Amino acid sequence: MKKIIMITLSLSFLASNVFAGCMKSEIKQLDAKLSTTEMTDAKKAEVKKLRDIVVANEHKNSELAFESYEKALAIQPNSTITVSNLLFTSSFVKIEDKEENLNLAKRYGDLVSMAADSPFEHNILSSPKRLRIGFVSGDLRNHPVGYFLESFLSLSDQSQLEFFAYPTATKEDDLTARIRPFCSKWTPVNGKNDETAARMIHDDGIHVLFDLSGHTGLNGLGIFAWKPAPIQVTWAGYFATTGVAQMDYILGDPHVIPEGEEEDFTEKVWRLPNHYFCFNPPAIDLPVSELPARRSGQITFGCFNSLIKMNDEVVETWSELLKEVPESTLFLKTKTLRSESEREKVRQRFADRGIEPDRLLLEGPSPRGELLAAYNRLDIALDPFPYPGGATSAEALWMGVPVLTLRGNN
Repeated sequence: MKKIIMITLSLSFLASNVFAGCMKSEIKQLDAKLSTTEMTDAKKAEVKKLRDIVVANEHKNSELAFESYEKALAIQPNSTITVSNLLFTSSFVKIEDKEENLNLAKRYGDLVSMAADSPFEHNILSSPKRLRIGFVSGDLRNHPVGYFLESFLSLSDQSQLEFFAYPTATKEDDLTARIRPFCSKWTPVNGKNDETAARMIHDDGIHVLFDLSGHTGLNGLGIFAWKPAPIQVTWAGYFATTGVAQMDYILGDPHVIPEGEEEDFTEKVWRLPNHYFCFNPPAIDLPVSELPARRSGQITFGCFNSLIKMNDEVVETWSELLKEVPESTLFLKTKTLRSESEREKVRQRFADRGIEPDRLLLEGPSPRGELLAAYNRLDIALDPFPYPGGATSAEALWMGVPVLTLRGNN
């Protein structure tokens, strides 16, 4: 029954990749750039300036972060890091003109294309024994992207496909250990410049190269501008166009990229027939409990998405909902809430809108099994907007919790 609920209902949601601790990921990305030995002093000064701006806004809300990246772009108009981070941060705020984001993505694509002055050429067999598939990502670990990739790899026919991984981050965990054996070669590219990383991929003779990050932290999009593989695809880690002209396809489905929205992408849209997620159920069997409201007599709303998605309009809307449903509570659970200072900031945001602290239940992170079990304490999950849940929505549905969402305009 849980599988039927998840498969049926998840089709109605705009999917996206949730990157908890967005600012921290971007700081790590900048630190990785600063640590490379292949960067000029002038470039390091530029990256350092951008890092200072990100750090200053680490604990601010999405609107302030967006404004700060716009200021950073005015300082360094040709910085690919700033353009990419502005694109990602814009996902969390309401943009009236979606052409702005498309043009900004194309601007990023132009910048990385100019840097890739000699793209690689390809000479491959028309019928190779096995297709060589490469993955570039900073999230080959316990992370939504890692969960999706593990499910895909475990169900693939390795007599027909050969997998290669190019992690852009050093962090590894038990999920990393589980997916590594599926790969014939595991080649970290963190600390390498884009051309060097692209040459390593090209030398491996990759036929199809997947980007699993888009404009999220620790992405390797600049590598793709060098065209290290004859076919290049973006999937799973981002919901919008990369703007990179050398990215041939974006994988989607009829729900996340409806007919008629092709003009919003520089890539060719390739729709899978049902859903583009590869949801990975937990290894443990978690029972779905009865509705908490039947026991407590009150409704518990909840959201386990990253706090950066909780912009001012979301807080305003959820506050009105709590006022309309007397004695209801709101249960928020995410990594940022491990800090008492962050919990107090959330309480204050709702207090400013007339919501008492005792109407809020705030919790920090938990291992995946415990996180899923926490859904048994929810009656209704609330989806943030304009950046909705992806894996978070799928997990809620898997645990039998309906998700109230809002369709966006891009």
